Amino acid sequence: NMSQAAQRLGLVVPTWWQVVLALAAAGAFFAFGQAMGALTQTWTPDVARQVDTTTQRLFGGLGGPVGIAAVALLPGICEEVMFRGALQPRLGVVATALLFTCIHTQYGLSLYALSVLVIALGLGLIRKFTNTSTSSICHISYNFIAGVGIAASQAALAIGLMALLIAVSAYSIWPHLRRTAQHATP
Repeated sequence: NMSQAAQRLGLVVPTWWQVVLALAAAGAFFAFGQAMGALTQTWTPDVARQVDTTTQRLFGGLGGPVGIAAVALLPGICEEVMFRGALQPRLGVVATALLFTCIHTQYGLSLYALSVLVIALGLGLIRKFTNTSTSSICHISYNFIAGVGIAASQAALAIGLMALLIAVSAYSIWPHLRRTAQHATP
Protein backbone atom coordinates (compact mmCIF):
# COMPACT_ATOMS: atom_id res chain seq x y z
CA ASN A 1 0.00 0.00 0.00
CA MET A 2 1.00 3.67 -0.16
CA SER A 3 2.12 3.84 3.46
CA GLN A 4 4.44 0.85 3.05
CA ALA A 5 5.83 2.23 -0.22
CA ALA A 6 6.51 5.61 1.39
CA GLN A 7 8.22 3.91 4.34
CA ARG A 8 10.38 1.77 2.04
CA LEU A 9 11.37 4.84 0.02
CA GLY A 10 12.25 6.71 3.23
CA LEU A 11 9.52 9.29 2.76
CA VAL A 12 8.68 10.12 6.35
CA VAL A 13 8.13 13.30 8.32
CA PRO A 14 11.62 14.44 9.29
CA THR A 15 12.47 15.51 12.83
CA TRP A 16 13.57 19.07 13.55
CA TRP A 17 17.24 18.12 13.74
CA GLN A 18 17.02 16.35 10.37
CA VAL A 19 15.70 19.55 8.79
CA VAL A 20 18.54 21.49 10.42
CA LEU A 21 21.04 18.90 9.16
CA ALA A 22 19.59 19.16 5.64
CA LEU A 23 19.87 22.96 5.61
CA ALA A 24 23.41 22.96 6.98
CA ALA A 25 24.49 20.30 4.48
CA ALA A 26 22.93 22.30 1.62
CA GLY A 27 25.01 25.30 2.64
CA ALA A 28 28.16 23.20 2.89
CA PHE A 29 27.47 21.57 -0.48
CA PHE A 30 26.93 24.98 -2.06
CA ALA A 31 30.21 26.29 -0.63
CA PHE A 32 32.01 23.19 -1.91
CA GLY A 33 30.40 23.58 -5.35
CA GLN A 34 31.45 27.24 -5.49
CA ALA A 35 35.02 26.30 -4.59
CA MET A 36 35.10 23.61 -7.27
CA GLY A 37 33.68 26.12 -9.76
CA ALA A 38 36.44 28.59 -8.90
CA LEU A 39 39.07 25.86 -9.36
CA THR A 40 37.55 24.91 -12.71
CA GLN A 41 37.64 28.51 -13.87
CA THR A 42 41.28 28.78 -12.83
CA TRP A 43 42.59 25.42 -14.07
CA THR A 44 40.35 24.79 -17.10
CA PRO A 45 38.74 28.08 -18.17
CA ASP A 46 37.53 26.63 -21.50
CA VAL A 47 35.62 23.88 -19.71
CA ALA A 48 34.20 26.44 -17.27
CA ARG A 49 32.97 28.63 -20.15
CA GLN A 50 31.39 25.62 -21.89
CA VAL A 51 29.61 24.49 -18.71
CA ASP A 52 28.45 28.06 -17.98
CA THR A 53 27.05 28.37 -21.51
CA THR A 54 25.24 25.03 -21.21
CA THR A 55 23.89 25.92 -17.77
CA GLN A 56 22.56 29.25 -19.02
CA ARG A 57 20.89 27.51 -21.97
CA LEU A 58 19.28 24.96 -19.68
CA PHE A 59 18.28 27.19 -16.79
CA GLY A 60 18.82 30.83 -17.82
CA GLY A 61 15.19 31.32 -18.83
CA LEU A 62 13.96 30.17 -15.44
CA GLY A 63 14.98 33.35 -13.62
CA GLY A 64 11.61 34.21 -12.11
CA PRO A 65 10.31 32.91 -8.80
CA VAL A 66 8.27 30.14 -10.46
CA GLY A 67 11.27 28.99 -12.50
CA ILE A 68 13.59 28.95 -9.51
CA ALA A 69 10.97 27.07 -7.48
CA ALA A 70 10.56 24.52 -10.30
CA VAL A 71 14.33 23.99 -10.61
CA ALA A 72 14.58 23.60 -6.83
CA LEU A 73 11.55 21.37 -6.21
CA LEU A 74 11.22 19.03 -9.19
CA PRO A 75 14.76 17.59 -9.30
CA GLY A 76 15.08 17.81 -5.52
CA ILE A 77 12.06 15.57 -5.03
CA CYS A 78 12.16 13.34 -8.11
CA GLU A 79 15.91 12.64 -8.09
CA GLU A 80 15.95 11.92 -4.37
CA VAL A 81 12.98 9.56 -4.49
CA MET A 82 14.46 7.71 -7.46
CA PHE A 83 18.13 7.63 -6.50
CA ARG A 84 18.25 7.75 -2.70
CA GLY A 85 14.79 6.29 -2.04
CA ALA A 86 14.48 3.50 -4.62
CA LEU A 87 17.99 2.71 -5.89
CA GLN A 88 20.29 3.33 -2.93
CA PRO A 89 18.81 0.65 -0.63
CA ARG A 90 19.45 -1.89 -3.41
CA LEU A 91 22.72 -0.61 -4.94
CA GLY A 92 24.44 1.17 -2.07
CA VAL A 93 25.70 4.72 -1.61
CA VAL A 94 28.64 4.66 -4.04
CA ALA A 95 26.93 3.00 -7.02
CA THR A 96 23.91 5.27 -6.63
CA ALA A 97 26.15 8.35 -6.45
CA LEU A 98 27.94 7.28 -9.63
CA LEU A 99 24.62 6.82 -11.44
CA PHE A 100 23.42 10.20 -10.17
CA THR A 101 26.60 11.84 -11.47
CA CYS A 102 26.18 10.18 -14.86
CA ILE A 103 22.80 11.82 -15.46
CA HIS A 104 24.37 15.25 -15.04
CA THR A 105 25.92 15.07 -18.52
CA GLN A 106 26.09 18.85 -18.92
CA TYR A 107 29.28 18.81 -16.83
CA GLY A 108 31.19 16.28 -18.94
CA LEU A 109 34.44 15.07 -17.38
CA SER A 110 35.33 18.05 -15.24
CA LEU A 111 35.78 19.23 -11.69
CA TYR A 112 32.09 20.15 -11.83
CA ALA A 113 31.28 16.46 -12.35
CA LEU A 114 33.57 15.58 -9.45
CA SER A 115 31.68 18.05 -7.25
CA VAL A 116 28.38 16.44 -8.30
CA LEU A 117 29.82 13.06 -7.26
CA VAL A 118 30.93 14.38 -3.86
CA ILE A 119 27.53 16.02 -3.27
CA ALA A 120 25.79 12.81 -4.39
CA LEU A 121 27.86 10.85 -1.86
CA GLY A 122 26.87 13.41 0.81
CA LEU A 123 23.19 13.10 -0.09
CA GLY A 124 23.56 9.33 0.02
CA LEU A 125 25.02 9.47 3.51
CA ILE A 126 22.23 11.77 4.64
CA ARG A 127 19.72 9.23 3.30
CA LYS A 128 21.58 6.31 4.87
CA PHE A 129 21.64 7.85 8.35
CA THR A 130 18.28 9.66 8.23
CA ASN A 131 15.72 9.28 5.43
CA THR A 132 14.86 10.33 1.89
CA SER A 133 12.75 13.24 3.13
CA THR A 134 15.85 14.78 4.72
CA SER A 135 18.00 14.25 1.62
CA SER A 136 15.18 15.83 -0.44
CA ILE A 137 15.09 18.91 1.80
CA CYS A 138 18.86 19.20 1.40
CA HIS A 139 18.70 18.78 -2.38
CA ILE A 140 15.84 21.29 -2.72
CA SER A 141 17.68 23.84 -0.56
CA TYR A 142 20.88 23.38 -2.55
CA ASN A 143 19.03 23.75 -5.85
CA PHE A 144 17.26 26.85 -4.55
CA ILE A 145 20.49 28.55 -3.53
CA ALA A 146 22.17 27.56 -6.80
CA GLY A 147 19.09 28.61 -8.79
CA VAL A 148 19.14 32.08 -7.26
CA GLY A 149 22.83 32.35 -8.12
CA ILE A 150 22.47 31.08 -11.70
CA ALA A 151 19.14 32.53 -12.76
CA ALA A 152 19.55 35.90 -11.15
CA SER A 153 23.34 36.02 -11.60
CA GLN A 154 23.52 37.13 -7.99
CA ALA A 155 26.18 34.98 -6.41
CA ALA A 156 26.35 37.34 -3.41
CA LEU A 157 22.66 36.69 -2.67
CA ALA A 158 23.15 32.93 -2.99
CA ILE A 159 26.18 33.04 -0.69
CA GLY A 160 24.18 35.15 1.77
CA LEU A 161 21.38 32.57 1.74
CA MET A 162 23.93 29.82 2.33
CA ALA A 163 25.40 31.72 5.28
CA LEU A 164 21.89 32.25 6.66
CA LEU A 165 21.11 28.52 6.38
CA ILE A 166 24.33 27.62 8.20
CA ALA A 167 23.70 30.25 10.90
CA VAL A 168 20.12 29.09 11.50
CA SER A 169 21.33 25.49 11.61
CA ALA A 170 24.09 26.28 14.10
CA TYR A 171 21.70 28.31 16.25
CA SER A 172 19.23 25.41 16.24
CA ILE A 173 21.80 22.77 17.08
CA TRP A 174 23.75 24.69 19.76
CA PRO A 175 21.22 24.38 22.65
CA HIS A 176 20.87 20.66 21.97
CA LEU A 177 24.66 20.17 22.02
CA ARG A 178 24.95 22.19 25.24
CA ARG A 179 22.26 20.10 26.96
CA THR A 180 23.94 16.90 25.80
CA ALA A 181 27.33 18.09 27.09
CA GLN A 182 25.83 19.09 30.45
CA HIS A 183 24.20 15.69 30.88
CA ALA A 184 27.44 13.92 29.95
CA THR A 185 29.51 15.76 32.59
CA PRO A 186 29.33 14.16 36.05
